[in-house]
Formats: sequence, C-alpha cells, structure tokens
Amino acid sequence: MGLKGQLLNFLRKRTYSSYEIPERYRTSFYLANAALFDQVNWFLHRAYEISFPRLVADLRDREPTLSHADAAKRVETVIQILDQCNSVIDVRFPMQREDGTKRMIRGFRAQYGLYSGFNTSLGGLRMRNDVTRDQMKALAALSTYKHACMGIRLAGGHGGIKIDPTEYTELELQRIVKKYAGELYLKGFCDGRTDIIEPDINVGEREMDWITSIFPDGHDKLMVVGKPLKAGGIENYSKMASQGIFFALDYFINNEAVLQSINMSQPGLQDKTFIIQGLGTLGTPVAKYLESSGAICVGVKEHDSFIYNAEGIDTQAVVKHRNDYGSISSFKNAKPHVNDDIFKENCDILVLAAQQKNLICYTADKVKAKIVVEAANGAITPTAHRILVSRSKLVLPDIYVSSGHAVASYLEHLLCLRTMGETNFPLLRRLYKHILDTFEASTQTRQVVSLATTQKIVSCEMNLDVLTYAIEHVMRETGDELIDISKEFNLKLDLRIAGYIKAIQSIHRSVYEMNRY
Repeated sequence: MGLKGQLLNFLRKRTYSSYEIPERYRTSFYLANAALFDQVNWFLHRAYEISFPRLVADLRDREPTLSHADAAKRVETVIQILDQCNSVIDVRFPMQREDGTKRMIRGFRAQYGLYSGFNTSLGGLRMRNDVTRDQMKALAALSTYKHACMGIRLAGGHGGIKIDPTEYTELELQRIVKKYAGELYLKGFCDGRTDIIEPDINVGEREMDWITSIFPDGHDKLMVVGKPLKAGGIENYSKMASQGIFFALDYFINNEAVLQSINMSQPGLQDKTFIIQGLGTLGTPVAKYLESSGAICVGVKEHDSFIYNAEGIDTQAVVKHRNDYGSISSFKNAKPHVNDDIFKENCDILVLAAQQKNLICYTADKVKAKIVVEAANGAITPTAHRILVSRSKLVLPDIYVSSGHAVASYLEHLLCLRTMGETNFPLLRRLYKHILDTFEASTQTRQVVSLATTQKIVSCEMNLDVLTYAIEHVMRETGDELIDISKEFNLKLDLRIAGYIKAIQSIHRSVYEMNRY
C-alpha cells in the first residue's frame, strides 16, 4: 500500500475511533447559568468522548463481521437515539380550594431512555415553586444513567408540581396530587408498566398513598414506590437516600489508595471535620450518621444563613432551632447568607445536600475540603467539577452517591412484581437477586447484615434490616467498579466520568442484547 493509501486509512480510522461532544453541550461547560439538562449532557458526552473507542471495539467483539466504520456508525446511532427525552408532558388543571376559590395548577413529567432496552421508567415527584420543564428533563436523564450505573434495569423519569406546598392545606394537597396523577394516567404516564413514580422533594409516603388510592387494587401496587407499609411498601424506605450517601462516603474514606491520592493520612470518619449545606430530609440524617461515626460538624449552610465554628456544631440542635423558629438565622454565631464563603472554610469533607448548581467555578478553586459529596442532584457544575478534580479533590458524584433511594425503589418494585406472580428476572444483577431472596427470608433479617459494618450501623441508629444491608453492599460493590473503571480509562479519581462510562457500557450492552439497533 502506498503512502497515500496509508494516510487515508489512518485518517479514516482516526475519524471512526473518536467522538466529539456536540457543540450545544460543549458551550454549556463554560456557562454557570446553562440549562441543567445541557450540563448533565456535558458529563455524559464527555464520558462518550473517552469511552467511544472501547464501545466500538466491544461491538466488533460481539459482531466480528462488522467493519470498524460500521461499528462506529452503530454506536453513534445509539448515542443519537438516547440523546433526548422520549416524552415531556406539561399538564395544567384547576383545583378548588377549601374556601371555594379555584387555582390553576401546573405540573410536568419527563421520561428518558425508554429505547435503552429498559422499557419502564422510574423517577421522582417533587413539589416546589421553582420546578421547570428543563429541570424535569435533566433529572429524568440523570436518573437513567444513575440507574444504569447502579445496575438497575429501569429507564429514568421525573415529575414536578409547580407549587409551594406550605401554602395549601392537607386536603388541598391531596386534591392536587390525585388530579396530577389522574391527568398523567390519562395521557399514558404513571401506569406502573412504563412509568413508576417515587418520592422526591416535599413528597413522601403520604403522597404515594394518595396516588394509589385513586386506582383499582392490584394496579396501584406497581405505579408508585415509596408507599406506606400497609400499601405494599418496604420498611425504612425514606432513610435510604441518606444511608446510601453515608455508605458511599464511608467506603471511600476507608480506602487507603484513594486517601493517598488526596493526601489524607488517617482513614475513617473519626475526628474528620465536615461542612454541610442543607439540613432538610436528606441532609439532617446524613449529618447525624457522620456525627455518630465520630466526625465533627464545623459548618452549616441554609438558604438564608450559615454558621461556622471550628470547635464544632451540634447539628441536631441547629435542626431543632430551625424547626422551632423557621430559620437558623438567630442561632448562635449565625451570619446572614450573602455568598458561598463557607465553602472556602477549613474542613475535611464538604456535603452538598441542598439543590442544583450550588457549587460553581468561582467557588470551586477555593474549596479547602479534600472530599466533596454531591448529595443533591446536579449540585456541581461541569466547570466546578473539573476544577475540583484537577486540584486532587475526591468528588463523590450524584450519579453514584445519591442513588440509595433508587436502589430502595428498585427493590420495592421487584418485590411487588414477585407478589403479583412474576418470578423470572433473567438479567437481574447477581447482588440484587441475592438481596431479593434475602427479603423473603425475613426471619433471618438480623443475620444478613455484614459483620464488618454492624457496629457502625448500630452506632448510627440504623435498623439492622435487609434494606440497610442492600444499600451498604450495592454502594460498596459499585464503588469498587468505579475505581476499576477509573484505572482502566486513566481517569485518576474522576468518579463522575467513571460512573457515566459504567452506565453507558451497561446501556449499550442492553441495547445490543435486545437487538434494538
């Protein structure tokens, strides 16, 4: 072959062995105010950029007759098909208040990844005034890749009702939630087979019970998870998000190789200092678990105030003060919130347990914590993430660390399927099958919790139940896999991109197994 032919082959191979992040998502990297959906997709497509040659090679191993160019085109086709939400619905309906007046209510629901080989979407329902269409799209996309990262064979979804729930009575909220679910059902959502709702911000088992009550017996068991026990739910479901965060952090802070890479000498949580943003239903138990393990809180940040005390803060006293007075602004040493200076204070661990895009590039380069825990979805922007990783910070990303509730939801869904006669789950991850079998052996519940962490669980006032056992083991096993992927792709400690690569590989395998494309 002549020089010209060799050059053409080189250029052709280079073209089909590389992937470029679409311009829309490339631009979002530089914009702190970019749409959350675009920012989630920047992380996703950055992972594609790194793993594309491996995806092509894996496909050729599966189908040896494919040429390199054809395999690359097939991979690109799957990427394009999975790039956008399958559907986004915007519902509006009137609701009669107790005083007789009527109010128009608006809600959203998005589904993502239904052509991934996972035919059912699972995702949260939240009630907040700032709910937007883009937010629902982003959280649906994130939940898809979160599920795939954790070995959960479900696509992603997310929904929201655009209200401040504190402005309505319980009866009015019940009317709103039931009407919202009914509107979704009429339009093909919330049916239990293609769409499952789980609780999110300002929504809990009460709202899930309201939804199940409007549908016939049997049908209602599959359409929501996070239900009360009497309605087919599982015990301690509401604590699983916080326990997942704790177990993920505990796993990595006891890994000596990881600690060496971030220049942290002592393993374990004992005497580690932490700052936490958000002491709500997620952050409060996380803080309690950390303190019970010997960690010391030195900072608390809420929406209107922050407290920093290097000598230590009793977070439970702060929570009680906030519950009694509606704010922490009058707590001892509290200062009004004017910026993110508290993120720049000395501590070992920074926990972000509030809302999206709270840590941006202007603050990231001043963070002193060696470990940053993204407990809230989308709390760190792409630029901030890159800055943190480049400064050898260990970022425990949302795609992994905040997946405890998703694991609990998946197990509740599988248990419901079993009670309805479905027992064959051929592609179920081995660990989930073991956990599922353990659930049925309920008389042995206390014996199945791993001995290595039993004392830790007890000290954190966690129940020795199967669900806690499940969360602990899934977080540990997935943590091992993320470390392996980081080494394989030379990512150093970029666990977020490792998580997306793991999710991508899982979804592409599923697509090819189902002979979709």
